[in-house]
Amino acid sequence: MKRLRSMRRRIPCLLWLLAASVWPTVPVHADPTPAHWYRVELIVFARLAPDAGAHETWPAQPGQPDLKDAVELTPPPGSAASGPGETVVVTPLGPVPYRELPSDQYQLDGAAKLLDASPRYRVLLHLAWQQPALDPRSAHPVHIQLPDGSLDGSVLLTRRRYLHAALDLLYRPGADSAAGPAGATTTNSTDGAGTTAPVVYRMQQHRRINSAALNYFDHPLFGVLLEATPIDSPTESNSP
Repeated sequence: MKRLRSMRRRIPCLLWLLAASVWPTVPVHADPTPAHWYRVELIVFARLAPDAGAHETWPAQPGQPDLKDAVELTPPPGSAASGPGETVVVTPLGPVPYRELPSDQYQLDGAAKLLDASPRYRVLLHLAWQQPALDPRSAHPVHIQLPDGSLDGSVLLTRRRYLHAALDLLYRPGADSAAGPAGATTTNSTDGAGTTAPVVYRMQQHRRINSAALNYFDHPLFGVLLEATPIDSPTESNSP
C-alpha cells in the first residue's frame, strides 16, 4: 500500500517532466496564416500650377527617408536592365516577389494619360510590381527612385487585419524649375539674403487603404495614385 501511494505521488511529477521535454519541439511563433499577395501599381505626378505650394512654408531640411531595410525592385524579364543573357524559367510557383511588371501589364495607363494630357500635371513615375503584404514587424519598404534624383523614397505595404500603405517620398523639381513651382526660396545663413535654391519636398503619409479602389495621396507639389489588387498567393517555397 505504501508503495502504491508513493507511485501516485510520483505520477504528476513524471507527467510534468514529460510535458517539459515535449514543449520545446512546438514552435512558439508559428503562424499558419499565409501571406496576402498584391499586385501594386504606382503613379507619381508633379503639379505644374504656378501657385502650387505658394502658401506653404517649406523646411530647408525635410529629412531623409529611412532606406536601411528597403527592397530594390528587380527589372522585368527581357528588359535591358535585366541583362541580355538572363534566362527566364517559367514555373507554377506563382509571382516573383518585388519584381517589376512590364509596361504592357499596367492597368492605370488611362489615368497616366489623363494626367499627362493636362497642363497642370506631369507624370514622374509609373511602375507596377507584385509582393506579399506582411506584418509590420516583418515587412520591408520598396525603394522608389528616378535616375535623375528628382524622386527618391519608399513605399511600405503591410497587413494585419487591414491593408495599410506608408509613403515616404522626396521630390526635387528639375533644373528647369529649381526654385520650385511656386518660386520658393531659401535663406542664405551667411548674409541673411533670400537666394533662390532647389527646394526638396517630402511626402510622409501612412493610412489604411482600400484594395478594391484607386487610392490617392495628396501633396501641394506632387501626388500619388496607388492601387493594390489582391492576387493568388504563390506556394510557400516562393515566399520571401
